[in-house]
Amino acid sequence: MDQDTNDLVKKVAAMKVNDLQFATKRSEGLESQAKCVVASNIWEIRLLKDVPFYRYEICVLEEYPTKDEKKHAFKELTKKTRDDYQTVERKNKCVMVFETLLQKERAFFGNAMSYVYDMASIVFSLNKLKIDGEKKFSIERGSLPEGLFPLDCIQVIVSVKPCVEDFVITAKECFSHSYLLKQFQALVQVYDLLLSQEAFFSKDVFVSYGASESYLLEPWNFGFDKGLPDFPGGKYVGVGCCKAVRVIEGQGAPTLSVCLDVKKAIFHKDCQNLVEKTTEICKSRGINNLAEAWQVKNLEHFLKGLHVRCCYGKFRTFSIKGLSTGNAEKSRVQIREKSVSIVQYYKEKYNKVLQYKHLPLVIEKTSKGYNYYPMELLEVCENQRVHNAQQLPVEAQQLIRACAIPPSERLRQIACIARAMKLNNCGKSNSWLKEFGLEISKKNLQVTARVIRKPNVRYGMGAVFEIEDKGEWKMSPNTELLIPAACDLWCVYALIANSDTFNHCDLKSYVQFFLDRCQKRGMKMKNPVEVALLHRPAEADLEKCFQLANKSHVKFIHFITTQSLPIHGRMKYLELKYRIITQDVLSKTAIAVKRKPLTLDNIINKVNVKLGGMNFELFPASLNFKTWFLSNEKLVISYKLSPVHLKTGKSVKSLSVIGVGSAYLGSSLSSSNCQKHPQKFSCGYRYTHSNGGKLCDGETAVCDIVAESLLLVKKNRQIPDHIIIFRSGIPSAAYDYALKKEVVDIEEGCSKAFGKSYQPKITFVVVTTAHNVRLFRPESSGKGRTFDQNVPVGTVVDRQLVSNQLTEFYLNSHAAMQGTSKIPRYDVLFDTFGMSSDAIQSLAFTLCFDLQIVNHACSLPAPVMIARDMATRGENDISIFWQSWLKGSESCDIQCLNEQLGHMSKPLADLFLTT
Repeated sequence: MDQDTNDLVKKVAAMKVNDLQFATKRSEGLESQAKCVVASNIWEIRLLKDVPFYRYEICVLEEYPTKDEKKHAFKELTKKTRDDYQTVERKNKCVMVFETLLQKERAFFGNAMSYVYDMASIVFSLNKLKIDGEKKFSIERGSLPEGLFPLDCIQVIVSVKPCVEDFVITAKECFSHSYLLKQFQALVQVYDLLLSQEAFFSKDVFVSYGASESYLLEPWNFGFDKGLPDFPGGKYVGVGCCKAVRVIEGQGAPTLSVCLDVKKAIFHKDCQNLVEKTTEICKSRGINNLAEAWQVKNLEHFLKGLHVRCCYGKFRTFSIKGLSTGNAEKSRVQIREKSVSIVQYYKEKYNKVLQYKHLPLVIEKTSKGYNYYPMELLEVCENQRVHNAQQLPVEAQQLIRACAIPPSERLRQIACIARAMKLNNCGKSNSWLKEFGLEISKKNLQVTARVIRKPNVRYGMGAVFEIEDKGEWKMSPNTELLIPAACDLWCVYALIANSDTFNHCDLKSYVQFFLDRCQKRGMKMKNPVEVALLHRPAEADLEKCFQLANKSHVKFIHFITTQSLPIHGRMKYLELKYRIITQDVLSKTAIAVKRKPLTLDNIINKVNVKLGGMNFELFPASLNFKTWFLSNEKLVISYKLSPVHLKTGKSVKSLSVIGVGSAYLGSSLSSSNCQKHPQKFSCGYRYTHSNGGKLCDGETAVCDIVAESLLLVKKNRQIPDHIIIFRSGIPSAAYDYALKKEVVDIEEGCSKAFGKSYQPKITFVVVTTAHNVRLFRPESSGKGRTFDQNVPVGTVVDRQLVSNQLTEFYLNSHAAMQGTSKIPRYDVLFDTFGMSSDAIQSLAFTLCFDLQIVNHACSLPAPVMIARDMATRGENDISIFWQSWLKGSESCDIQCLNEQLGHMSKPLADLFLTT
């Protein structure tokens, strides 16, 4: 046994089991209405040999001269950045430097294929390098590809040193280590990087943004020649792949696997002149109509943050900070102690005659101040994805349609991606896989899944409906709601743009349709105290509506608005400010209800729950689940932590919002008091501080949410003995944080509410759609309906394809009518109750039908959907609040924000309000 192996044996023997313990992995569920075979986009990775990996840190520095000949300046290429252009530029430079280094120092490094590089600061090697401490290498600029580095760059310095932690790990350790240990995570990182090496080092074929995400530069060369929509505004759809390496349960033994999926994103056109891009954005309005400040601000929305390159001088690049309302003719600069126009400056210094003098100038922010550039002398830098803030709603919809491909076509596209990455044919043509002793299975993995029973739905007067195969049900025309709401003081305001044809007759007709349908559904709605139509409303008119309603003690305002009016966000903020419930309907929807009764029913459903009513209740069809469901008092809470991005352009460091949705499930399935109904939802949000998706030290938001939810429960019913948490929006890498911080905060919230003697059972479940796994019927051939190619509603996969250490399952609760189902994954991290797999799965499935505002299942449990929407609501409210109350201040006080805005413990918290 050599010294390295001895050291490894001692290291493993001395390893302590992490103090944190996940919930014991439960056996797979037994509840089943039917069984079906399910195919996946997961392939097994076979380890043909057990090899050691040596982990090294690498630092790449560009060296530049300075005015002081004795000192040189250095620029680190391995430094991380969030900007797409800079990320790709640095990674490409690092790859070229690394390739050159391996060739130049071949005697030292050996076979180039025995290294796995992350394009930045980490290298894994099959060989232990002869390095004591740190070794530095220098590469002259002339030895590197021409044009990659600036002409004034002297050389590139590369330093290599062994990592302090986990310097050596072996291939098969991933099957023996705990999920939380760094060794496990490091091994998964090795294999994830290993499968991406072909993409990383094929710079003419791929552009990569990390270990798991790469895009084809010319997708038509790999079978992607159709189905990609055209986008205006200088944009196009890029095609690539996203993948994930995981250890799964496998068939009989833990198995290393790779999940491979096709990915599409909107990109900015490379090297497009900024005037041309602006022309495409402005379309019919034209670039000659940018005289008003609001027009410039609107254009800035699409260009801010974009990296551009100067088409003159040293061709420097920078990120657009904004647009100036001044133009090249009116704006002036100082040159040789005299003031000249921008037009004159570029003529004298660069011999550039500007053609678009009237266009706004582009602003660059530097450490010395601001620089201003004419648009026509700038071009868009390469490889930049379009951020959400730069997208139009119609573009997001087009991208969704482009991604919504049926399973048969998705498999074909995945095969194209696998061929481009040389992962097809077991990876035999991939040099890195050969060297590291890896092989990928020929066929994607399949598993036998269970289809669990759907609940039944009960409305008023005892009307019961069975849920159809598609996860939906239909009410009869005269079915009454379970608990119809009543409202004697309400009003209707139609805010209509000048271009909208909606008129007084349309308004009167809609109100009558609305009242008639409310009556059929059992709601007691008196005639509105006011019905008014406002043409071309100003921003102030919206608040005047609330002020008038407030004076009349109105409880509910029904708005009808033109889609082009950007007032919905402010409306929801004013709803909170005045404590008056609102329902907003588009004018085109109001006109259509006479021929679309289901649309009107959806509106009625929303209004009823907002006014404190309840549309229906669910009761389990499974006798086993029904027994557990009725056996004790349970509180279900879901929350999601989201960073706050203010629409004002301001960014407040670490400010986040937690959206909350909760329901009390107990022994009574037919309470007459709506506020005490066991399936009645509450909702809210709180502001807090977080960093990287984790609550900052000392933050008590989760503790406060649990305590406030428990106090609300005590007011309406009895104290629960079991709390079930559905945590949304947390990555698997943060599971240890969830146990250390959030589960502890939940326990403290219980003590805060009722003292330390109160210790209910706690089940903590993470639910996410942020994964790449796709499940579908294996016989998908591309023929027939998309619904028939996807897995049935109620399909559960809790074996073979799931984690080998966690209680994990995939649950498909909704019908996919287009594309391939994105099935949520559930991970049980903590469970002192000892819930069975059947109980957890049936509870999650039942809650997917309980959103109340629609007559079909959702993809996620209702509390999770509500928490997500309330987080969005919280971000909207603070953005409006920031402009009006804080007037753009950079500072904020969390306690003040929660007192002014937070829904928790407020009058509207008892009501179900969506965004």
